[in-house]
Amino acid sequence: MNNAEIKIHGRLLVKISSRILQLGSSWDYNEIARLTIEQLTFINHRLSIPCHLTACPGSGKTEVVGIKTVYELSKWSDHYAGIAVLTFTRNAADEINERIIRYGGSLVSRHPHFVGTFDSWLHGYIFQPFAYRFTKYDGKQGDRRIRIIEDDSRAGFLQSFNAPIAGNHIPVLPTSFSFSVQGEPETLDSTIKPIIVDPANRVALKCCKVRFWKAGFATYQDAEFISCRVLASYDDIATRIAKRFPVIIIDECQDLSPAQLKLLECLIAKGTIVHIVGDLDQSIYEFRKVDPVMIGQFSDRFKMYKRILSSNFRSSQAIVDVCCNIIRTGSRVRGHRESVVAPSCVLYEYDDLVGADLTGKFKQLISALQLDPRRCAIVARGKSTLSKISPQSDIGRTIVELFAAALNSFYGASGKSDDVKSAFEQVGKAVSHLAFAGKGNPQWFYCPESVDDPIRWRLYLWSLLKRAGGLFPFEENGRPLTWSKWAAKLKSFLGSEWVKLPTGASPWDAQQGKVRAPSKAANVFVRDTLYQRSGISRIRATTIHDAKGETLDAVMLVSSADKRSQGGHFEHWIDHSSGNEEHRRFAYVACSRPRHLLIVATKKLSSAQRASLTALGLVAVTDLSLVTIPAR
Repeated sequence: MNNAEIKIHGRLLVKISSRILQLGSSWDYNEIARLTIEQLTFINHRLSIPCHLTACPGSGKTEVVGIKTVYELSKWSDHYAGIAVLTFTRNAADEINERIIRYGGSLVSRHPHFVGTFDSWLHGYIFQPFAYRFTKYDGKQGDRRIRIIEDDSRAGFLQSFNAPIAGNHIPVLPTSFSFSVQGEPETLDSTIKPIIVDPANRVALKCCKVRFWKAGFATYQDAEFISCRVLASYDDIATRIAKRFPVIIIDECQDLSPAQLKLLECLIAKGTIVHIVGDLDQSIYEFRKVDPVMIGQFSDRFKMYKRILSSNFRSSQAIVDVCCNIIRTGSRVRGHRESVVAPSCVLYEYDDLVGADLTGKFKQLISALQLDPRRCAIVARGKSTLSKISPQSDIGRTIVELFAAALNSFYGASGKSDDVKSAFEQVGKAVSHLAFAGKGNPQWFYCPESVDDPIRWRLYLWSLLKRAGGLFPFEENGRPLTWSKWAAKLKSFLGSEWVKLPTGASPWDAQQGKVRAPSKAANVFVRDTLYQRSGISRIRATTIHDAKGETLDAVMLVSSADKRSQGGHFEHWIDHSSGNEEHRRFAYVACSRPRHLLIVATKKLSSAQRASLTALGLVAVTDLSLVTIPAR
């Protein structure tokens, strides 16, 4: 910084830190002193002036939103109206809350303020309290809360709400479609797309939804639509919500759906000040109709003051440059992470996807570079690509091993959505084979044929894993358990659990003999051999959507084998003529996750294809062992 910048930085630092210190919380002054002028300027930005903060990956956005919230709450005097700080995942909300508690204490963000997910705020303050006025649901014994049905549910009771489409033999359930902000029906099920687009069917579809809503049901998609209509139709409700939350700060604004934008627009019209924070180039939810162009127009329409965070503290400059080249950003982003791997941006071509070979090579490299495998991941656009390279660790596992793997995924992993899903798949497979003769649908976590509602099966698996928490970790009195001893504990647990199984289960007496230690492993410690079948399972394989928001040490981004994958092939990421900008954003999100090492893995390339990828800043290597830690 030059002398003028040093003075600005010092003035902002004193103003902000002295104000926060009045809250009496204990924190290290250096934590705020290290903030950049860009960060401090946003924190100091007047709350009465709507702001759009564009934050590049690794810019410390969560930290800044947390400190900004504490700074504003330190000046807040209204006991009945508060600030709502909204994001889109529970993990992100927890991170912001952690920052608020660190700098402001545990009480500062309580009533009348709200810090949490957009959905929880929407359901708590708009949808559940007021939806009945639009849906005309009479309620039961004074309870007018709407019951949420999963968007993909095909439960039997939904048949009674079928849309009466003339000449149509495909049942059109109320969960098969939703309404856009404009009130146009939109399909959630491709099989009924011809029905949805036919204007003659719109009356029937509307009647289907109205009966569904009036009976006290709605999908998550419906909840946003209904909330928008409530605010637009009932002036008194919109006014009350705007007075209750005169300021709303939206984190991860690139994930705002059209309905959520419309809802914010209704509140702005009643006086709410909205600030949005995020990176529109990380918008990858087009399937939810999320459009970064629309979000940018929203920002412009309400004359939001534009600010920027252009320093990336996550990645080395080489990784930052690759990301900028993918997205073709016009602004310069500075990487502040020292490069500890050379080359740090790698293009690796493989001959064929054979089993777990590619994953094995990545694991060997991670081990050689002495990186933590728990902070490394293989990433791809779709699960079909991942299924070809990630180990099928469940194949050949006994029922006891499946239960152990499920508990480890549920309690011992990172807590990300793919870990929970893995736990459901493993425990679902175990219960299906133990109690239902293996007759379960793998697409629904091995839901047995006797269970007509996959959601009810998923809820059962969740409760089963919760009740089985005492079986994890695999030790007793601090000492590790062998498979034999742990299997005995599992058998005792399942014996008492059996009566809670859904109908159709085999008798426990006939199945308990299957709960035994794996062959030739009775006296081996569980935790030493749980992953022996797959020595690479500590390297997580996940989708780009699930990796979004994470910080990792190393990432291998794997291109699909051909262009049939929507946005999963490397040529989708560099093709600027297709008009599908989201494909490039997929690669941008994936490539901006790592601190130290980025590998883009593709099948063998032509010289022209190779040149187009190395032009991004990737270094082509024929052997991953050539990636090393340079001597200092």
